[in-house]
Amino acid sequence: MLLSIIKALKPIEPNSLFINVWDLVLFLFMVYELLTIPVELCFDVLFSGFFLILDWIENILFVFDILVNFHTSFYQDGIQVTSHEQIAKHYLRSWFFLDLLACLPFPLLTYYEVLPNTNRLFSLFGLLRILKMIRIVKHFRIRAAVSKLKDFIRMSGELNGIMKFVRLWAVLIFLIHWVACIWHLIGSNPDDGYTSWIVSQGLENSSVEARYVKSVYWSTATLLTVGYGDIVATNGGEEIFSIFVMFLGSAVVGFSMNKIGDILQQINAEVHFRELFLDCFYSLKFF
Repeated sequence: MLLSIIKALKPIEPNSLFINVWDLVLFLFMVYELLTIPVELCFDVLFSGFFLILDWIENILFVFDILVNFHTSFYQDGIQVTSHEQIAKHYLRSWFFLDLLACLPFPLLTYYEVLPNTNRLFSLFGLLRILKMIRIVKHFRIRAAVSKLKDFIRMSGELNGIMKFVRLWAVLIFLIHWVACIWHLIGSNPDDGYTSWIVSQGLENSSVEARYVKSVYWSTATLLTVGYGDIVATNGGEEIFSIFVMFLGSAVVGFSMNKIGDILQQINAEVHFRELFLDCFYSLKFF
């Protein structure tokens, strides 16, 4: 009976406003995952309260997303496919299994720790939390879908340039965040007989917030500047990672400067074209 009801429903248009808004909502939750997953793994914390509620809401949305995808038509060779059987086969061959893994109840699986004396990153439930990274892979499908929102939003050159600025800064913020988390992970798991930057800074018993701020400070200074030398590598692993981040920082600064130049050039070109158009319009008006 349920199958007959589903077949009776008209498939959802893939470029409809509903699908675009739905993908945007999922995208926002992916942003949340991009921020919280590295903190969970690298700072050895389990979120509770409000964040745990968000995790459960996200799980429910991902389950519903599978149902939506089974009911969303697609285009093949420019022709819209509306057959439920073909839609199901197409989805099963593409993103279904990844979406199914993303629906695992990670809040339930990772909330209880059976190995309290070991770092959760290397425990059984820590491995389950690493599997949560699958959700980040899901982000790439959602990102492609969210890009279709541009078909619904007409932006001027200035607004489009501002949005590109925002996107560039968002990428930099996420990069700084991830590098900071990895830097803390390396410092919190030194080899036997070696110290770490956390110990040298006297942060062994500090709060997660204090260690996160120090990590972000080092990450920002190393990626976007030459660093200040107040937080330095104290063992081989930290030194190797520092070298990698320095090379990455030089590429990030070069790319950012080039991108900012392109954005400003686009905005200026749009403004110049508009002024030229208005000049021509008024010249014709008073001719």
